[in-house]
Amino acid sequence: RSSERNLAIANLFVQTGVNSFDAVMVSGNAAAANADSLIYNVMFSFYTACASFIGQNWGAGNKKRMLKSYRASLTYAFIFGAILGGLLLVFGPQFLSLFATEPAVIDAGMQRIRIMAFSYAFSCFMDGSIAASRGIGKSIPPTIIVILGSCVFRIVWIYTVFAHFQTISSLYLLYIFSWGITGLAETLFFVVSFKKIWLENNHSHSVIYMPRWIPQFDWKEKQLTKRVKFNRN
Repeated sequence: RSSERNLAIANLFVQTGVNSFDAVMVSGNAAAANADSLIYNVMFSFYTACASFIGQNWGAGNKKRMLKSYRASLTYAFIFGAILGGLLLVFGPQFLSLFATEPAVIDAGMQRIRIMAFSYAFSCFMDGSIAASRGIGKSIPPTIIVILGSCVFRIVWIYTVFAHFQTISSLYLLYIFSWGITGLAETLFFVVSFKKIWLENNHSHSVIYMPRWIPQFDWKEKQLTKRVKFNRN
């Protein structure tokens, strides 16, 4: 969802590719695109929970719950994305009829739905890993990765793959490919960053400096007369 919300420049190029077709295809694409925000918002709720739980458990030093929160958010987001995409595929004509009445426009919209229905679920690896990285205080590198993967890659795709095939399917396929590549990079970044900060955190808490001598109160003399040697751990 973050890429769709923030990377408007890349979407301008995508819209330019859609506009290269006739008015029926443009209308069908616009009608089918109404489903995007509905599905993204459902999946985004799990990313918000992921960032919150990982941040809280990082502060508590609970490594297992951090990883459990990450895996759970990805699992639920993927499942809901797949279910909603499947429902959209099955009831696509009925959904499109809310925005269009012409059969040709509905058929054009179904061309987008047939590809996007199987693509929504895979966006969780990108957005879920970004949320997890933010939970451990990493925000700039994931942003750079998502710009390269979901912005620059899409522009390159339009001027190479789409320019070669000149089909609407080749244009819509850029979503799942950009999500897949960016998701892989974001996942690797989170795994590496998580291991690094966890090792650093454990190392910083492994050495506890205690005073070599601590005073001991002598109740008979009613004063501090004795000192006990205390080793450092």
